[in-house]
Amino acid sequence: LGLVGSSTPRWLYPVYGAAHAVQQWGTIVALIGFAERHWNRDAPVRQMLTEAVFPFYLVHQTIIVLVAYWLIPASLPGGAEFAILVAATVAGCWALHLTG
Repeated sequence: LGLVGSSTPRWLYPVYGAAHAVQQWGTIVALIGFAERHWNRDAPVRQMLTEAVFPFYLVHQTIIVLVAYWLIPASLPGGAEFAILVAATVAGCWALHLTG
């Protein structure tokens, strides 16, 4: 269903918008229910992940900015820059977490 063309009546736009909003909220509720049912268990790895969240949160932006600045002169394609940024961010945050 293409809503951008001239063949779709304008009165249908709000109906589509409302249906789309209901679908989005339904998906959110379903994902929360799934997580509550299947992922609400304690596991040994959960303690380690709980400790790792805060360092990742604090440091990830700094690593992204520094690596992105370092990549500017390389003039790499967008996909390559993205892959390097993701890998460097995960590696840098993980290394900081492991070193304490």
